[in-house]
Parts: sequence; structure tokens; C-alpha cells
Amino acid sequence: MKISIVIPTHNRKESLFRLLRSIELQEIKKSDVEVLVVFNLPNSTLKNEVHERFRKSINCTVLVSGRLGVNYARHMGGNHALGKILVYLDDDCRLSDPKYLEKLLDLHKAHPEAAAIGGPYSLPAGAGALERVYHQISLSWLENSVFDAPWTRNLVGGNVSYKRFVFDRGLNFNSKIRFGGAETDFHMRLQKHGLRLLYSPNLVVEHWLEMSRFQFIRKGFLQGVGFETRVMKGLQIPNATKANPLHTPIWSPAEKKLVTLYDYAFQKGRLWAQNTRNKNSRRRNIKNFASASLREDLQYLNHFWQRIPFLTGTGSTK
Repeated sequence: MKISIVIPTHNRKESLFRLLRSIELQEIKKSDVEVLVVFNLPNSTLKNEVHERFRKSINCTVLVSGRLGVNYARHMGGNHALGKILVYLDDDCRLSDPKYLEKLLDLHKAHPEAAAIGGPYSLPAGAGALERVYHQISLSWLENSVFDAPWTRNLVGGNVSYKRFVFDRGLNFNSKIRFGGAETDFHMRLQKHGLRLLYSPNLVVEHWLEMSRFQFIRKGFLQGVGFETRVMKGLQIPNATKANPLHTPIWSPAEKKLVTLYDYAFQKGRLWAQNTRNKNSRRRNIKNFASASLREDLQYLNHFWQRIPFLTGTGSTK
């Protein structure tokens, strides 16, 4: 077995089936690929539907981790994987390029020294304002992490692959991280162990991102928490300074206001992490603080939001 695809999922039938159908269309020898769909919690109806629809066409196996948390599902999928290359895809993604897996395999063959290989996201047509702005923030962070092409400091968690030896060395995602940033934490630890990450801009996965206004702000907050936590652990590796960044978004005035909102929430998250440095940071506590803290400034945020002109697109701007 050459490739094992691990897909953590939780009650997302439509997007999961969209991803699995795109895997069916991959132009690669089917016997070289296995697909491991890992449910967080039991869902016998959906499990049977996935099993009946895809078990033969893409060698699909359905597992259940029995616990909420994407990293528990990642661990279970990895433990059952037979492939030499483990590919992790999010259940809200789609392989729009039928040669994605073929390209990925070629990259791993060409770069045996690369412990991990990944690429960027793209957005489907008709993505909304919040989705477009967050995508650009993410893409800017991702591409400006490249310090000596194709080598990078960071990769996204929904479009990434690892050679088997990474896990054979006892390295893995930290299941205690449930508020976001587990992939970045993992990748920083890989680099601390002298392993290398490769970024390919041509290895694109379509991301069907859907965000409400509060989800947009909370995402910034939680990513701020993750960033500051890594700083305190000594895991945050600074990006190299560049005279010519790979990706510099050109923001409209309205988009700049959304970026300001995101940064505001990000800094709030960093402050929260600093103030709770030696305390138990359970997910519900973080979520509750994010809600309460941002609610304190709701009047300001709503006033700021009302000043943002309507941005075209079909995605949510609520």
C-alpha cells in the first residue's frame, strides 16, 4: 500500500461524500490507495451509508474513535493505516485536481528527505466575504512561511501528508490540543527534531469553508491562543524576514476592516493565553472566555461591523 488517506469527520455527510467522490475520480491505481474515514462518535446510519457507497470503489474503511476531537481521529486513522505515505484531509475539502494523489506521490519520491509535504487551499466559486478574507489571511501566513523554497515552517492540517517514519519515531499530533493549532504544534516539533517540511503551491485542495461573523472572530481568537501557547512552550519558530514576500494580499477598504476584526480577536486570544499560563485550558473554558470577552466589546464590534460595506458573494456574512 502506497498511500493511506485519513479523514477525521463529525456529522458532515454532504461534505464528506463530496470529498469521497473526488477521491473516486483520482487518476491513480486504486490498489495503491486506502481511505480511512474516522468518526469521532458513533453514527451507525452514516457509517453504513459510507460503507455501502464507497468501500469497493476506493477501498474505504470506516472507524470510530469514540471521542470528540480531531486529533483522536487522526491518531486512530494513523494507527490503522497501511500506507508508506499518510495523507490527512479535512472533511470539508475536495480534491479538485484528479492528479492530486499522483502529484503527491511523485513529490515524496523526488524528496525522500521531506518528512511532510503539503499545499494550499483554494475556494469554490461563490465563496462569501468572510470566507474569502479568511482564506487570504491563511494563504498569506502559509506562503510567507516558505524560507528556502520549497522548504517551509508551516503547513495546513487539511492538506498535508507524512512519510511513515515520522510516526514510527513516536511523533504525533497532541491530542490535548482541542482549541486549534495542533497541526502547527506538530510541525514545530518535527522541525525541533531536525525534520523538514516541503510546500508545493501546485498541490491544491479545494476548501468548502463556511463561516458566520462570530465564527470568523472566534477563529482569530483561538488561533491567537494557539500562537501564544506555542511561544510559551518555545515551539514558535519565527519566519525568515523576506524582502519580497510570496503572498501579499491587496485588500479593499471593506476587507481591511475584516482583517482588523480578525487581528483584534487574535490579540485577545494571545492575551488570554498569557493570563492563564499555568491554568487548565479546557476547550469549554476557552470557548466561554472567547464568547464573554468578545461580548464585552460587542457594541464596538457591531458598530465597526456596520461600517463595512456589503461584500459580494454567496457565503455567510452574518
